[in-house]
Amino acid sequence: MRYYAKFHDGSQTKNKAQNQALEFMKTFASTLLSSDAALNKIVNDMSTGVDLINRTNSRCSDIAFRKYLDDDYRGKSISVGEICSYSFYPVFNEFHVTENETLQDSELMHENKPLTFSF
Repeated sequence: MRYYAKFHDGSQTKNKAQNQALEFMKTFASTLLSSDAALNKIVNDMSTGVDLINRTNSRCSDIAFRKYLDDDYRGKSISVGEICSYSFYPVFNEFHVTENETLQDSELMHENKPLTFSF
């Protein structure tokens, strides 16, 4: 299955490690993933990057990396401390549109009537 990686901002960063982690995580924004293997690879790359940031900034508190990749009501997502998160939305190959509007509905939608206000 293909996925779209959507970036979500969290709370304001408070230290150098959080700043670095936020900038690092933004590099993955709006990515189209071609398979489940690509999803697992990008999540592992994110986790490795956050671990490296935690090790290089020993004076700052560690940034938690949580992944939720099981198929449940939340969908697939990850969170990086409280600074940001990602949601992975499935992308479907087919898109079907059904047209149920009648001619009368169509004509009503295209009429241009000015709004009137009364006080």
